[in-house]
Amino acid sequence: MAQRVSDQRFAASKHRYTDPRTGERYIGVTSVVGSFDTGDKLGAGAGAAVKLVKQGIDYRAEWNEKKNLGNRVHGYAQLWIEGRSADVLDSDAPQMNAFRQFINDYKPEWIEVERAVVSSLGYGGRFDAIAYFDGCFWLLDFKTGKPYKFELMLQLAAYRYMDGMIVYDEEGWAKDLEPMPVVDKCAGLYLTADGYQLVEVDADEDALVLFNHLLAVKNGYSRMEKSL
Repeated sequence: MAQRVSDQRFAASKHRYTDPRTGERYIGVTSVVGSFDTGDKLGAGAGAAVKLVKQGIDYRAEWNEKKNLGNRVHGYAQLWIEGRSADVLDSDAPQMNAFRQFINDYKPEWIEVERAVVSSLGYGGRFDAIAYFDGCFWLLDFKTGKPYKFELMLQLAAYRYMDGMIVYDEEGWAKDLEPMPVVDKCAGLYLTADGYQLVEVDADEDALVLFNHLLAVKNGYSRMEKSL
């Protein structure tokens, strides 16, 4: 019998998060939020794909690189916050220069970084950082793409009101929850070649209600698909 993948590795590879209280593995917040689309992004994405194809560019490779850029920037930022060196690719230097400028401007005190979290409502996720600056505790999500404030609001509301942060044992199994820190404000920290932008959103309890409606639709669709 194949050895069961640890909770921590499963979260990293499948974006499903184990509740240490029950052993259940929950859907990830970004999977729920990613199912929201007014149609604007879909149409814009299709148009961009057609344009790239006409230019002889592989649009899938182009989009994958944008995703990979975001993943790399998250990795660099975590290393920098933890005081470790980051081997930044030349192509990614503008985004990290923007991150450095944000740190110089606001001088944040980092409270938590890259923590997995779960809610008994049936979802989990991993927030990027909680930091103290400007007299407030901020829940931050690092972004390298175009701002979509509504989706950002839903994502950060889900993180903000999680039951707690997962504690893993040495082998990567979820064993306990730590309380969520206090959060006063929520924002996306957008890092681009043109600099940084701190986009604050009202990720309050009303936004959490909207997120849970979307979760119900997502779960209902999944159950329907399985029954067909």
